[in-house]
Amino acid sequence: MSKLSWPHSLVFKALVLVVVIGLIVVFTQHRLYEKDRELGQVVIQRNLALMQLMAENHVEELVRDAEFIANSPVLKNYLRSMSPYALAPAQEAFWVLSTLRPQYDQIRYIDRFGIEQIRVNRRNGQSELVTDDLQVKSDRDYVRKGLALKPGETALSPFELNRENGRIEVPYRPALRAIARLGEVGEYYTPGIVVINGNADQLIHRLVTALPATSELILLNEQGGWLAGGGDQDWQFSITPSATFASSHPSLWESIKSSQTGQFELAGECYNYTWHSYREGEVSSPRWLIGQRRVDAPCTTELLDNVQQGGLRFAIAFGLSFPLLLLWHRASARKRELVSNLEARNEELRLIANESGHGLLRVDAQGCVEWMNREAERLLGWKEADLEGQNLHETCHQFEDGESLHKGPCPTLEALQTGQTYRSEHERMLDRSGSIVHLTMSVSTYGEGGERRAIVAISDIGSHIEMEKTLTELATTDSLTGALNRRSLLQQLDVWTTNATNPPCLLMLDIDHFKRVNDTYGHNAGDRVLKAFSSQIMELLRKGDVFARTGGEEFVVAIRNLSLADASALAERIRMAVAGIECQTDNGDIIRITTSIGVAIYQEGESVEQLLARADGALYRAKHGGRDQVRVG
Repeated sequence: MSKLSWPHSLVFKALVLVVVIGLIVVFTQHRLYEKDRELGQVVIQRNLALMQLMAENHVEELVRDAEFIANSPVLKNYLRSMSPYALAPAQEAFWVLSTLRPQYDQIRYIDRFGIEQIRVNRRNGQSELVTDDLQVKSDRDYVRKGLALKPGETALSPFELNRENGRIEVPYRPALRAIARLGEVGEYYTPGIVVINGNADQLIHRLVTALPATSELILLNEQGGWLAGGGDQDWQFSITPSATFASSHPSLWESIKSSQTGQFELAGECYNYTWHSYREGEVSSPRWLIGQRRVDAPCTTELLDNVQQGGLRFAIAFGLSFPLLLLWHRASARKRELVSNLEARNEELRLIANESGHGLLRVDAQGCVEWMNREAERLLGWKEADLEGQNLHETCHQFEDGESLHKGPCPTLEALQTGQTYRSEHERMLDRSGSIVHLTMSVSTYGEGGERRAIVAISDIGSHIEMEKTLTELATTDSLTGALNRRSLLQQLDVWTTNATNPPCLLMLDIDHFKRVNDTYGHNAGDRVLKAFSSQIMELLRKGDVFARTGGEEFVVAIRNLSLADASALAERIRMAVAGIECQTDNGDIIRITTSIGVAIYQEGESVEQLLARADGALYRAKHGGRDQVRVG
């Protein structure tokens, strides 16, 4: 029997089979490994980018609120006058902001000497105005840093544990502070700083939601101190300065500091990180290291897993009669698994987007909506299924007649065309009903050419508008009676006296023997009398008439379009109406009051102060003529 040729021998066929199976396994497994590695990197970069976005949004709100309260008119009004009457509205403004932002542990105004003047604490879900335990903070680094800022500048302090009266507060209250230096409020007064303590635990909790269950958050400051992910080492740098990652791994830390993003392995676990700092506008901010740690998994996990899988597939393919079919089946199964994982991760991303606190929409290169989260649905009144495929500009930036909300080009379409990021703190869009919604908006693009997409992030600023209205009202009215204050009265009279063809008349009123009411019945009864007195007078006035409180029991009515005789008649009606007021005290006693009134009409060429002086002179004569009467000046 002739020998079989080598190509037809069993050994040769076995070697060929081994080579073919080996090539197929290596080829397919390498592709799977590259996909796994690529997908893993996409997920890691997505996690890091999402955490940066969450941190940016958290800090942006903190900075915006610090600048907002630092520029509030009630705070500046208090700093100009330093009077108790101006302090109360400023304290109330701080308290209102605290109730609107439960994530802020403290909101304070600290003067140029480092002394707390206004302070609101957030404890156990309640906002508390502190008046008796105000502290000297001049020795704290963040105070010195804040007072060194130029007027109008803003800065962020490093993460640190809150200290009260020189001691770290227990249980720990980690804080991230926004510090806003006030602008000049007076010729001889150097203003201090507004400090808001943001709850760092809430930021850390939000960052954790961006990570899968197999990973843990790591957060360190620029000095290598553990803020999160260090176990027992978290925040210990505030107590023991050497308890840091930088001290335990100095050479590794130097390498980490020199790279904006990177990866390293420590104790058999893989770390991925990026450095982040808030650099919006002129706000100075420290750097933080944000990253994730894969629990009990080294950085070579994907490679080792794929090598093991390749060996297993090779063994199975070689041992079975139909190795190519089996390889195809396992490759297909693996492909379906990858697609399933990708869909699950996309669903996870959608879930995180729905919980992000901002309205998010994705639009294609033509500005048509591809998806939106629940917050965007709430803000705009549209369901995702209804708005999907609709042009965002034509739907939410144009009225039914085609008129655009924007004087210039649509910011979303312009960002898609240029690839530049667009941000606005005061943007407007139309909701489904056609009503205008006031928003902050940012448009961030990605991709190129016809594949370019954009993420539109929107956030409601209605609460800020309401807060501004409240602060304006506090700055112009008397909080007890609802009447205008003296400053607002003088401003109105300045306007009226410029038009001498329609001169104003003044009625200056004083409650007779009001001191006797306070001395006899107490200040609570006095406040009731003031309210009843003001309410009675305002019922007799016309729309456009001005009613102001200029002192304790002194009031002024300013009117136009009345002659002096008509104004005197109005004063007489007011006098008789006041005589009919009956106020009941807590003890059931009835208080009756009368009023003396001085009337004066503006004379051409005289100043507002001269007009007030003539009305005051007439009031003086009414009081000294027996009270409960009207005199004309």
